[in-house]
Amino acid sequence: MTDRQKLFAVNYAQSGDAGKSAVMAGYCEKNAEKYAEKMLENEEILQHIKSISKAENHKILTTGQCKAVLSQIVCDEDNTPSERIKAIDLLIGIDDDNTAQDNNISISINYGVENEDLLSG
Repeated sequence: MTDRQKLFAVNYAQSGDAGKSAVMAGYCEKNAEKYAEKMLENEEILQHIKSISKAENHKILTTGQCKAVLSQIVCDEDNTPSERIKAIDLLIGIDDDNTAQDNNISISINYGVENEDLLSG
């Protein structure tokens, strides 16, 4: 496999756009679709694309994994209040469909200080 074919495979695995990937790999724009089609028929290139895609998928956290990590940050009292609030803010923005949504949520964080202590201090 040539260096340009490897570069095409990397770009294609990331974007899914064959013509654009061919251009990014150095093929002329005029013939990019033709070269892309030929490369997508090449078994060695297809296997390389699959291996790149598989490796990339292991680097991406699922929505559930993101929620779990952020929830741990919120619940860990060793984290600063600002870290916990930031994690809450991020959790609020995560929807199972990966879209942001508006939520009205009331959150109370105990800073370990009573109201009277704040007033007298």
